Amino acid sequence: MLVYVDDIIITGNDVSQCNKIIHHLGTLFPMKDLGALKKFLGLQVTRNFTGLFLCQTKYTIELLQKCNLVGIKPCTYPSPANFKLSASNGDLLTDPTKYKSLVGSLQYLTWTRPDISYEVNQICQFMHVPTTTHLQVAKRVLRISVSGYCIFFGGNPISWSSKKQPIVPGSSIEAEYESLAFTVAEVLWICHILKDLYIFIPTPPSIACDNQSSIALASNPAADIFTKGLSTPRFEFLKNKLKHNIICKRVYYESVNSVPLALSVCTG
Repeated sequence: MLVYVDDIIITGNDVSQCNKIIHHLGTLFPMKDLGALKKFLGLQVTRNFTGLFLCQTKYTIELLQKCNLVGIKPCTYPSPANFKLSASNGDLLTDPTKYKSLVGSLQYLTWTRPDISYEVNQICQFMHVPTTTHLQVAKRVLRISVSGYCIFFGGNPISWSSKKQPIVPGSSIEAEYESLAFTVAEVLWICHILKDLYIFIPTPPSIACDNQSSIALASNPAADIFTKGLSTPRFEFLKNKLKHNIICKRVYYESVNSVPLALSVCTG
């Protein structure tokens, strides 16, 4: 049993015993059973066949909104290499309250983001006399994009990664989608390795993602006229969307085998 003020988590390998405890506590205090664990103190919990996955996506978005940093261009790393903070960096903040609140929030975020632990430790050392430079570093921590995944085979983890993205995404949705793309690439590579070992997977691998926006983007059936081959109705539909009067002139060439090849030259 985990208790924090009036929030309680009760877990165990005996469901009936857990229900007895919940019923007993309900006779002593007004309680509400919220069912299976989904969130707790800013932590989001997702279940799958391997266990529980913890993340703080909602908590992070709310923190970005609080600091007016939603939609800004992410950084590729939380702080420059060999950069050391000191009390003399920058000018003293007139109101250190916001800085202390931000640093405290970042400390809680390290529960699921150990990759920012070093930078958070650095900015925590100047809580008593924060400066403008310390605040800039604290805000920079909120702009990093990191991809992470863990791939299971037969219930056992065989490949995992947590590293900075090699690109600078233009939005949080793009960063999440890039992370999903990295995972898919790794899964496909593993499938090819298994095929070379004559191990065939009867069903397509399942990929679990905690970001609804990237899931919607990945499953979007819309096609792009500039990057995909399209059916005639879809091509005509998207061509008309360009709102240009395109005039096509057909030019014929003769191939080596005397088979006419058509080339359309479009102007407009």
